[in-house]
Amino acid sequence: MQFLNYDVTSNPNKDMMVAEMAENMIENQDTYLKTGVPTLFNHVLSQIQFKIKTKEDYSASATFALKSLTMKNVYAEGDYTQGSPTAFDVANIWDGYAKTTDLSVYTNAGFPVTNTSDANALTPAANDYYIMLPQEFTDDTPKLEIVYTITTNYTGLEVVETVTEEVKLQTVYDAWIPGKTHVLTITLAMDEILWDPATVDWVEYNTPTASL
Repeated sequence: MQFLNYDVTSNPNKDMMVAEMAENMIENQDTYLKTGVPTLFNHVLSQIQFKIKTKEDYSASATFALKSLTMKNVYAEGDYTQGSPTAFDVANIWDGYAKTTDLSVYTNAGFPVTNTSDANALTPAANDYYIMLPQEFTDDTPKLEIVYTITTNYTGLEVVETVTEEVKLQTVYDAWIPGKTHVLTITLAMDEILWDPATVDWVEYNTPTASL
């Protein structure tokens, strides 16, 4: 089975699942306690989530607010070919990549960023993307752009600085893997940004969250 020229921008945040080959009725009865031929579905797209916090408590001297996160120059269109159930990686089922684009993954007028033991999860806006085309990052073109503000008031006069930074995705991820959720925790400091990625199984997705 194939999906040619599948475009995530034409199908924003729509999940796509494909059933594995159905071939073992006995295992279905013995392992899953079900009758009939097993029909097991896998996600074939990738999901991203973000969390964010500050490195320490800056509340006495400065406040941080996140404005936006944007994936830049990522593939949005490709060809899917059903692969074997044990080869659910990027190279075996996705190719024919086309149409690089910029995709907003988080927008907010000014989400407050604070120091917490567990980073605050970000909820994408209605037009933000959290389901992506699986792809490998083999060059430095795809990037994540973060825009945030730092507000200080050392002299009684409030000063707001807008900071825009980019990180090459190949320094954060090897790939966005089909059927996986890629959680990125971002830690802001006065003079640096720390990136902490994690990849977990894609479970039922209700309210989108974000981890930087």
